[in-house]
Amino acid sequence: MKVDLLIKNGVLLPMTGRDVLRAGSIAIDDGKIVGVSGSKDAGMGYESDRIIDASGKIVMPGLINTHTHLAMTLFRGVNDDLSGMKWLERAWKIESNLNPEDVYWGSKLGVLEFIKTGTTCFADHYFFPEKVVDAVEDTGLRAAIARPIFDEGGPDIDTSLETGLEFTEEYAGAAGGRLTTLLGPHATYSCAPSLLSEIGNISEKKGYGVHIHMAEGKEEMAKLEEEYGKRPVGYMDDAGLLGPNLLGAHVVYVNEEEIARMGDKGVNVSYQPTAKMRGGEGVTPVPEMLEAGVNVSVGTDGAGSKNHLDLLSEINIAALVNKLVGGRPTVIDAWDVLEMGTINGAKSLGLEDQIGSLEEGKRADIIMISTDAPQMTPFHNIPSQLAYGSSGCNVDTVIVDGEVLMEDRRTHLDEETIKLRSQETFERLLARSNMQSRFSGTPKNTND
Repeated sequence: MKVDLLIKNGVLLPMTGRDVLRAGSIAIDDGKIVGVSGSKDAGMGYESDRIIDASGKIVMPGLINTHTHLAMTLFRGVNDDLSGMKWLERAWKIESNLNPEDVYWGSKLGVLEFIKTGTTCFADHYFFPEKVVDAVEDTGLRAAIARPIFDEGGPDIDTSLETGLEFTEEYAGAAGGRLTTLLGPHATYSCAPSLLSEIGNISEKKGYGVHIHMAEGKEEMAKLEEEYGKRPVGYMDDAGLLGPNLLGAHVVYVNEEEIARMGDKGVNVSYQPTAKMRGGEGVTPVPEMLEAGVNVSVGTDGAGSKNHLDLLSEINIAALVNKLVGGRPTVIDAWDVLEMGTINGAKSLGLEDQIGSLEEGKRADIIMISTDAPQMTPFHNIPSQLAYGSSGCNVDTVIVDGEVLMEDRRTHLDEETIKLRSQETFERLLARSNMQSRFSGTPKNTND
């Protein structure tokens, strides 16, 4: 049988269990995986005019970033050393000056960074999401996008439930089916009980996923307890939102009873260790959540919170910080965090039947990681080398829906134009916000 693409001779991590397949191969046709083999008989009976020799490479499912604000690439270094409401108020001031073109170029820059570091699918929660859709359509990535919904606080942008629902309905299945839409209430501290209950009713009736910031900061906890006498988990449960359609971002401040309740209800949690550490907020109790049956995935948050979008480096931090807080090296292991970055992420977005593992019938979202680097030598404990010793710089090839978006670290995008336009967009945005860039202009090569 002739197929569109054959990958041969790679070391496969299918993420269907905890197995490594050496000298493996994958057959791809019409955007789907149609064959997976772990034997040296790499042909599997398939032929193709396009063959990628994956010798010296680890082949695994594309990484899934389950919480980010993509266009906040334009906020790198702007809100350093702030947290909580001070961080938000400064961000909202700038975001009140955002326009759709800003979001488009900020998103294109973010997508470029995702491709270069191995993320093939991301969950976005940002303003002017139609422009995020454009960036996804232009670049070939996969995404689950929500339009933020507020009824308190936020920038001077339309953040009503009506517009959020319109976006969710209009763009579902866009980008050739690579786009999923979610409802995006901003946070428990910015959405009243009545609004969350209405969103809960819509989610239950129509099956929409819900992506929200939850239990992330001390000020949020104090506000909910003072105004409603509740903590975030109970607040969400009373609104009818605690269930398998819910993707809660951060979820730092939860106790044992709340973790058990989330596990019983099938809640999904997206963990961003670096953003919360940088803000001095705390650490999500991931080992306890996994023990209770909570599906935990991993995200980077926006670049305004951690400055880069490298999910492999976030996976590394996710493992290490929990070992430190738990006081034991065995509270979480390399396989745990690799699952969080792949199959658990797919489950968080309701896409586990489509992506997250290398299996026949799933969409061909695949990355290849080069082992030709000092930190990947000696080559033997592959999960360890990925989780503890690699970064996005080791990603060599990226495939989404069967389309090769990067090979030998060369993308199909005009990278220089994206970087130049993003720099110009950033400077104009700061000027409109009455803020000064610390450096104006694109760095020049002084050797020219």
